[in-house]
Amino acid sequence: MKKTDLYILSKVIHALHIYFVILEVRETYVLLWTAFLSEYRHQSQKKLKEFEVWKQGEGSDINTPDELIAMSQESIKKARG
Repeated sequence: MKKTDLYILSKVIHALHIYFVILEVRETYVLLWTAFLSEYRHQSQKKLKEFEVWKQGEGSDINTPDELIAMSQESIKKARG
């Protein structure tokens, strides 16, 4: 698996808790790679910083989870020829 196959798809903020969801996009489906609760403020800040770096790089053209999935699946299809 390539590192670029994993995406921090979303962060869900609920009350005082922050949840992170990581997905692996395949050609015809999406797998939940992991999800976790950030219990500590420094942990949340670190992960949010990583998310912002990704969003400014690889994720800069991605606006919604549906667009991310469609783009990733199309890329996989093209690579397989």
